[in-house]
Amino acid sequence: MNASGMLRGYASKAMPNDAYFAHVTKTMEKQLKQWDSDYELFVNTTDGYQIAVLLGEKRYASALSVEEWDTLQQNAPFSVDRAIWQQLQEQGLEVKTGFGDYIEKVFGGFMSN
Repeated sequence: MNASGMLRGYASKAMPNDAYFAHVTKTMEKQLKQWDSDYELFVNTTDGYQIAVLLGEKRYASALSVEEWDTLQQNAPFSVDRAIWQQLQEQGLEVKTGFGDYIEKVFGGFMSN
């Protein structure tokens, strides 16, 4: 999957947090589905920004407070994505490269495996 850094930069600065959360999670879901169509992504904004990723019996979760989200959103175009993917990766989710440039932009060319 490919991503435009310029468009993401505009979105991160201009969109309200909840709209940006929807944008980020839609992008993440597209990437997950590209890796394996059986991935499921669930979101919750009741208390901060929470994401659950399921693949069969495997479950991964990410949570950011409203304050963390706001700081990351204003920091850099892919800062929110990077924080979420890192949390998921720390729990064992395999983050794959070679499916476009989205993941490379998220991690800035540096992957931690």
